[in-house]
Amino acid sequence: MYHDPDKYERIDTGARIDERPISVIPASVQQPPNSIRIESFSFVQQGISTTTVRIAWEKADGAAAYVGEWRRDSGNWISIPRTASLGFEISNAYSGRYQARIKAINSFDIPSLFISSEEVNIAGKQGNPPAPLAFRTTPIFFGIQLDWGFSANTSDTLKTEIQYSETHDGEGVMLLADIPYPQRTHALQGLAAGVAFYFRARLVDKSGNPSPWTEFVRGESSSDASWLTDAAGNQFMTTEAGKRLEGQIDFTTEAIMENASLIGSVVQHQLKENGEMRAEILEVRTTQVTDSKAFAEKMEKVQADVGKNAAAVQTKATAVFDVSGNGYAIYDIGAGINFNGQFYKAGMAISTEVKNGKVETHFAVRANQFTVVNPTNEKSEPVFVIKNGQVLTNSLFVEDGSITNAKIGNYIQSRNYVAGRSGWKIDKNGFAEFENIKARGEINATSGSLRKVTIEEDCEIKGTLSVNNIVGDIVKVYAMDAGDLTIPPSPFDRVIVIPALQISAKSSKQAWVSLNGNVICRARTYGVSMHGYTNGNGLSVGGYVPSIITGYGTLPKNTQGNIRYYQEGDSFMITILAFKA
Repeated sequence: MYHDPDKYERIDTGARIDERPISVIPASVQQPPNSIRIESFSFVQQGISTTTVRIAWEKADGAAAYVGEWRRDSGNWISIPRTASLGFEISNAYSGRYQARIKAINSFDIPSLFISSEEVNIAGKQGNPPAPLAFRTTPIFFGIQLDWGFSANTSDTLKTEIQYSETHDGEGVMLLADIPYPQRTHALQGLAAGVAFYFRARLVDKSGNPSPWTEFVRGESSSDASWLTDAAGNQFMTTEAGKRLEGQIDFTTEAIMENASLIGSVVQHQLKENGEMRAEILEVRTTQVTDSKAFAEKMEKVQADVGKNAAAVQTKATAVFDVSGNGYAIYDIGAGINFNGQFYKAGMAISTEVKNGKVETHFAVRANQFTVVNPTNEKSEPVFVIKNGQVLTNSLFVEDGSITNAKIGNYIQSRNYVAGRSGWKIDKNGFAEFENIKARGEINATSGSLRKVTIEEDCEIKGTLSVNNIVGDIVKVYAMDAGDLTIPPSPFDRVIVIPALQISAKSSKQAWVSLNGNVICRARTYGVSMHGYTNGNGLSVGGYVPSIITGYGTLPKNTQGNIRYYQEGDSFMITILAFKA
């Protein structure tokens, strides 16, 4: 009999009570779908016929979701996102053999084993996506810019994949970025000047099919010192420190004090006057706090005036921060004069600034001459001078340097240079000494000597060639009696010539010469007879005539020549000539 524990409440009070849920515990083992189907259909979009592959499967008992993978032509497996549906589509599909595998997942996240489909041939797009067009690099300010283009019918591109390496052969290649389509430019920034990398790129479509890689192209951050100096300088001048360094000194003390009183600054002023002469020291301290910014500044100025001419030294320390996270701390010193209506200033600024989350620190000097001295022997010796934009120094050690143009007044050499033994040297007269040199272009010389030189390709000699010794069978002579002779191999084809093979015997005999088993020359004796009359009597004379024969054969390069001389007649020595073919 069925028992309902809530029936009393319903009868006695008329309460409405929902039925208690009955939990169904899923099985600990999940079964996969029974089968997988792979089919395709085509449609025309903007005049272009595209093929879509659909992977579908039957519902598995107890399954709440499905995950899977697919591949084309036995390539890498590509994941199918987790889904509760019973199918998945691959748009803009390429021709090939498609295969899929699916597994079911129940509500407890217990997965089944994979079930795989059979391979199905699909007629879709042919080949893979084309490689990016005109992949190239451009040097930029402390960085490298990459640009490329797209071929026609690549609207299904998902991304451009870019890799980079420190060497041209791609050793240790690393992923730089995946750039979403249709973006066709990317900048690698934050590099030092003159830093070089090698880059390559490929396209990946929305189905995961990659194009071939482009060839590696070399890219280098800008090493143009004049351009870098101007760009860095112009960038600095936009900062608060740059504006402070370029600013003039205010010689009107009264205006400074009036403005300070308006904003509640603390002012200390010391002054002495005598006619047109005036000497003063001014100190202004300012602190301000608002709802959005905190500001503190201390300014000191020492000034002397004679008529319209004036000289002043001003120091200013400023600290500012606002609620948006932007702020700066600047300490600057300015020394200036007003002379004949013209203002001249030297100064220095030290600052740390943060703007939009980017922090910059600066140390800048303004002067037409900057000098560093070294105190030696109770005197100061200038060791480093910047004069009117030119850098002068007596001694300089550089670990790693990049020079666009250099003028050498005497010589330049490696640290380990020892004449005739190690290192290298180039002097101002054009004399140079190197341990090894590899030239990829043309070499012009009017005299000199070479030792142990290999000429790997054709060489044309238009003058007279004088040779003390030649190794190699340009023409080489051998002599031998009957028997065997070995000719060593050479790196070129040769012609083996027998000028004369002679045989003489009193019977029918022969002689021959063979090269690697092939007879190249054969001589025989020939029998003859003569008949006549002497004083009416018949006379017959017979014998064998000797012969001399010439012959030749060819010997391929890098092949040893085995000569065999066979002689049945009288003993004769033969001569063998080996010519370069």
